[in-house]
Amino acid sequence: GAALTKEDYMLATHRGHGQTIGKGVDLNAMMAEILARATGTNHGKGGSMHICDFDNGILGANGIVGGNGPIACGAALTIKMKHIPNRVVACFFGDGASNEGSMHESMNLASAWKLPVLFVLTNNTYGMSTPLHKVVGDTDLTKRAIGYGMKAFECDGNDVLAVYATVSE
Repeated sequence: GAALTKEDYMLATHRGHGQTIGKGVDLNAMMAEILARATGTNHGKGGSMHICDFDNGILGANGIVGGNGPIACGAALTIKMKHIPNRVVACFFGDGASNEGSMHESMNLASAWKLPVLFVLTNNTYGMSTPLHKVVGDTDLTKRAIGYGMKAFECDGNDVLAVYATVSE
């Protein structure tokens, strides 16, 4: 999130608190949202799974696994149709969501329509409590980008500086 500009859009995962903090959400407003207070980022109506902050380009988190991919494409289409230069939509999703049809459809659409979407896969090797190797034939999920004509970059998600450098690139 910190590698994005304030004008860039971002869609977080349902566990996107760190992602929204990195993008610059007001911490007091985020905590108010989690506590269902009217001073929250979504006026207390979204709760923990739906943190948004439109002033900082945070379009929200999504409680539906893989549900943010289509929304990211919609935001990116808006950018493209309005001819807004130098803006991207970062779409965070996990290895569990990487098996959802909506994510594949979103990556295909973004590629076919040349939409400015940066798909950021957080791979912790488990979808819920299922090990990745039990649900995919190849655990190197970066290879999936090839089928959509996309570049793929990989870095150690535990290395903050490596993540920042990779997303910046």
